[in-house]
Amino acid sequence: MFNIDFSEILYRIKVTAATLSFIFGGLVVYFIILFQKLVGIKAQIAKLALRVPEAASSGASRSRWEEITRHIESDREAEWKFAVIEADKLIDNLLKQAGYPGDTMGERLMAIDKGQLLSLEGLWEAHKIRNKPGSPPEYRRRD
Repeated sequence: MFNIDFSEILYRIKVTAATLSFIFGGLVVYFIILFQKLVGIKAQIAKLALRVPEAASSGASRSRWEEITRHIESDREAEWKFAVIEADKLIDNLLKQAGYPGDTMGERLMAIDKGQLLSLEGLWEAHKIRNKPGSPPEYRRRD
């Protein structure tokens, strides 16, 4: 009745499967290459976003930071307090140099987006400690 040539059907299935495998394999390679390019672009963006301003990595800011770390390593509590105050001043100057708007450090910190600076919450905490009511008035600022 029906004369079915199974070898012809099997051959067509093999050719179709091979063609589809070739197409999908090519798509996989294409998307892997595209993904690697996107990862590279993301890494470049992250590198730019986390770039330390030149003023922070050399010159006067660098020597001020080294002085602050010497005060932190001291055994005297007064040195630690001085280190917090000086670090607060240094960060405020760096924020000014980076162009953040505001008349006070608090205003400049509010101008920073959370995703823009990883240590933003830590900066806020340190700034609050400096301005804590228990600290001597000459150490406090009004923000």
